[in-house]
Parts: sequence; C-alpha cells; structure tokens
Amino acid sequence: MFSVRKATLGDTESIMKITQQAFKKYIEVAGITDTAALHETKEQVEYDILNKNVYVAYIDDVVVGSVRMEQINEHTAYLSRFGVSDEYQNLGIGKSIMAVFNFSAKGSAPSLRFTDILSQRIRTAFSASSLPCTKAVSS
Repeated sequence: MFSVRKATLGDTESIMKITQQAFKKYIEVAGITDTAALHETKEQVEYDILNKNVYVAYIDDVVVGSVRMEQINEHTAYLSRFGVSDEYQNLGIGKSIMAVFNFSAKGSAPSLRFTDILSQRIRTAFSASSLPCTKAVSS
C-alpha cells in the first residue's frame, strides 16, 4: 500500500534523490545537457516544502515520489519537480500524486491512501502478499 501526503522537512533528502534520478533521465530523453533541477540545493528544497504545496508518495515510510505545486492565482497553479523513483514506476504512483495535485489546485487537498486497485501489481513487483491495495480513499 502507498500513501500520498504533504511533505515535511524530514523528506528533504528523499525528495532530492528522486529529483536527481528523474531529471537525469529527463535530460537524456529530452536530448539536453543540463537542467536547474540537477543543481538544486537542500535549502531550495526546504524552502519549497515550507512555502509551496509539496507532496510525497511513500510505501512503508520510504518516499518513492514527489511533486511541487505553487498556486499562482485563483485559476493557475505551477507544477514542478515531478518524479517517481525508478524502482516504483508503473504502479500508478505518479497518477496518484497527480490526483492529489488536482485536489490541491482546487483548494482541497486530502491525504490519500491507495488500497485494492494496485494489490496485484504491488504483490508481483515486490513479492509481498501483505500489501493490500485497490482504490483511493480519503483519510
């Protein structure tokens, strides 16, 4: 089972690791040589956590994905630094993070737990029959 919640300062290192991994892949696929995301400092990530809407997905207290959102005005939000750890991709985690982003952009971001829908994929991917998963539930 994985959950999505607002990030805390304790998530900083994990967010930095995911950002590095995601944006190294991005520059390769995009055919560019660099991006500011690869040079982000711990202080910049902490600033975003304190001043923007930063969400993390996690499994068993391990952060496996993140996204940042800044509300520009009533009708516009800026999404940035979206990524999911390589080893946790194709499990619906990115889609779930985006769902929380959509709630947040509308002004009502719940913390979500995901159960049942993903149980078979997670069991297969992690060989762990103790991970129940099916649909998103607000908590």
